[in-house]
Amino acid sequence: MAFHVELARASGNPLLPTLLEPLVEIIVTGMIESHGRDGAVDDGIAMHARVLACVKAGDADGAANAMAEHLAQSQQLFPDHVLTGGVTAGSRR
Repeated sequence: MAFHVELARASGNPLLPTLLEPLVEIIVTGMIESHGRDGAVDDGIAMHARVLACVKAGDADGAANAMAEHLAQSQQLFPDHVLTGGVTAGSRR
């Protein structure tokens, strides 16, 4: 989660960290609940590395595309109830 927060801060837009804050619980819950899926952690780390490489290279379009791909991938991995706000026995809501 820290990666996402730091990217929001690095954007220079003071609204982004504020807008990200309410999503932290959803993201953390999704990460925890999708952790057991084959390759989820390695895939997430690889996606973060792609985003970071683009940021370091000053490639804003590449970073935006890599982050969009990462978010789409996460959406596919996260259990449905995490994305819809449903509560389960193991959720942190």
